[in-house]
Amino acid sequence: MTPVSRSTRLAHQMQWLVAVILTVLPILVAMDYGGVLAWTQSVTASAITVAVVIALVAKRVDRSDPIPPDNHVRQLLPSLVLFAIAGYATLQCVPLPNSIVSVISPANASSHVDWGGALLRPNSPEWIPISVAPLDSLHAAAWLTILAAVAFVVPTVYRNPRRSIWLLISVAFYGGVISAIGIARQWCPNFTLWSFHEGGEGSPFGTFFNRNNAALGINLGLASCVAIFLSRRHITTLNTAPRNVHPSRDKVRDPLAVASLAVATLCLCGLVYCGSRGGLIAMALSILVVAITFRSAIKPLTFPASIAFVGLIGMIAFDYFFSHDSLSSRWGLPTTSASITDRLNSDARLQHWPDAMRTAIAFFPFGSGVGTYGYAYLPWQESSSWRWFTHAENLWLEVIAETSVFGFLAILVCLWMLVNASRRLQTGASPLDQAYAATGVFLVPCLVVSQTLDFGLILPANSIVAVLLLTAVWSRSCPTILSHSKIDSQATRVIQSVTRWSCVAPRGVLATTAIIATVMIARTKLYHDGNSESAARTMNQALVEYPTDLSRLSQLSQQSKPLVDQSPTSELLKAYIDLEFQRGRLLELQMWGAGRLPKLRREMCYANTSQNYRRLAWRSDRSASVNVSRGGRAMEPLPALAPKSEAESAYRNAWRLTQQSLRHRPLAIEPRFHLVALEFVHRSPDQSKLALQQSAQLFKNTPELQLRAAMALANHGDYDQAIIAFRRALTLSPDRVGWVFGKAKRYANLPLDQIIPDDEQTRSAVEAYLQSRQLN
Repeated sequence: MTPVSRSTRLAHQMQWLVAVILTVLPILVAMDYGGVLAWTQSVTASAITVAVVIALVAKRVDRSDPIPPDNHVRQLLPSLVLFAIAGYATLQCVPLPNSIVSVISPANASSHVDWGGALLRPNSPEWIPISVAPLDSLHAAAWLTILAAVAFVVPTVYRNPRRSIWLLISVAFYGGVISAIGIARQWCPNFTLWSFHEGGEGSPFGTFFNRNNAALGINLGLASCVAIFLSRRHITTLNTAPRNVHPSRDKVRDPLAVASLAVATLCLCGLVYCGSRGGLIAMALSILVVAITFRSAIKPLTFPASIAFVGLIGMIAFDYFFSHDSLSSRWGLPTTSASITDRLNSDARLQHWPDAMRTAIAFFPFGSGVGTYGYAYLPWQESSSWRWFTHAENLWLEVIAETSVFGFLAILVCLWMLVNASRRLQTGASPLDQAYAATGVFLVPCLVVSQTLDFGLILPANSIVAVLLLTAVWSRSCPTILSHSKIDSQATRVIQSVTRWSCVAPRGVLATTAIIATVMIARTKLYHDGNSESAARTMNQALVEYPTDLSRLSQLSQQSKPLVDQSPTSELLKAYIDLEFQRGRLLELQMWGAGRLPKLRREMCYANTSQNYRRLAWRSDRSASVNVSRGGRAMEPLPALAPKSEAESAYRNAWRLTQQSLRHRPLAIEPRFHLVALEFVHRSPDQSKLALQQSAQLFKNTPELQLRAAMALANHGDYDQAIIAFRRALTLSPDRVGWVFGKAKRYANLPLDQIIPDDEQTRSAVEAYLQSRQLN
């Protein structure tokens, strides 16, 4: 055996460090709510950046790499696809002239010009990006770059058989951790760590806000368990087991096989407790496909499978007798054919998919921008339910809507890589080949089915694991990969590889430098976004804890201003606008000497300067104002703002940032309500009216928003538009007639009979309400 050089030994140690970082990191990210917070993504990106740098340095140090350069390119296909998507997402954020965008993508131009630009006139932008939320797209591009860097180093790091097995074991542990924490929280609901509010959208499970996202993580772990178990079976079949495991012994006595069986049982129980129907369907279909594909190896596994089944039944029985919530209630299973039909007809996801298709068609062929779906679909919604869909509940539709043709091709390439690699690896004699073949076979139906019903791959924890498995399966299927033993036994190849490395070293150094620079740029972007998220959370918390402490709010404003100017995000802008409005409010009261007024009078002045009513006080002071009220009550005019005062400066700063926020998210509702609240600054009632009308159109299936817009319109006497919004709220919620009428009847000049919709069901509900209240 050829002695291993010191540089090779150092490189292997560095690669082991990278392997541990990349596999342990997703587990830690999953325990922080799956990585949904920008701060978590920032920390994760920093750790991955360190790992990537170490891996690239190790690649330069190790001169015994026998893989030819052309084969490296094949192995890096997943990384190239991810880099391409990240690059495309970045290009979507490049500003172009309005005339060009209106030709190549009318829907994108309409978002910036007809929706956002109409509220910014005469200062509407002349250069606009393709993305309808460029800051969100840049954040998504940065994270995709980090994932691409992970895929770039996987072929080198996990080419070693031991590290390949470590990857599968870690992913299996990943799924087991999600399951264990989720089951523990079901049995111990008072456990305070990873606390969630029960119910609501998403139905949280374990460390995830959404049980369907958790189910994908569990299925990824289950895929690794199946792969490990089949590889151990393959070892026994080939009579290549380790010395301490005789091939004639029962398979369940293999420690690694027993451990994989135990974790698989835990994952199955986690899926059952999770209650994700899509996750269960994906798991069942994946196991069926694996059983058919590897039927010769599955037959002897009847006894271990029986053990897993008995364990699963035992867990269900324990839950039935001792858990607080029954499994059927978490699953929400229908019991009759009629209830099944009702369930399908009322399923919010199925109702939303036609809107997602309309969005994808509207933004053809360049897409709305990566990470923008929650805003892009709003102008095109017809069938969606009341809720706001920040995601399409179908990852494939969402990707196509955001990236159009480019995203569709990327999906096909990734699925082709999994299918093609699995077919190649099935013919391999190595147990690791069989393990990764089983992983690929499990992943194809699992991802196709589960992501048709969810969007779990978007979560950082799941996306890291998926990229690790996809790249490992693909790179192992490349035809000229050699085992570690062959590397040690072929000294001539080592000499040739040293010569080759010396020839391509300059090109390799340039590639390494480019990768590191790209990753550092992406990591910096995520770092700034994490700081912005933390600052926004601090401001929101300050407005709750000490809303009247002017000195502390002013200090916080000064501290946050550099971050707002240099690294704005939409959430940071929203929080800073609220902060500046509150500062202007307090400065205005201070200028009036409100502290010397009686308590009741002081409280009334404070209330009249709120975001809902400050503009109405300005309207009341205008000679032409009519029917201006505060929820039907008369408004007292407030003194005009003193020119160049501190209060006016704070308000104008809030207005400037509102305009900036509209440019970044022209279809968002928050800047529209800020625009309405700051009407006394921009002094354009027509802009406020248009902002309210657009808000009602963008969220036309949300009764709460319709009612909010109706009251805002009625407060300044625009009863024609208020009637439309009140009628829409009643149409959407015929069972909440009292809720709508209770608001509408506050306005004496509003004709209540005109807000009643024409449909028979709603009219009957209104008549019953009026008779009970004796209002007719």
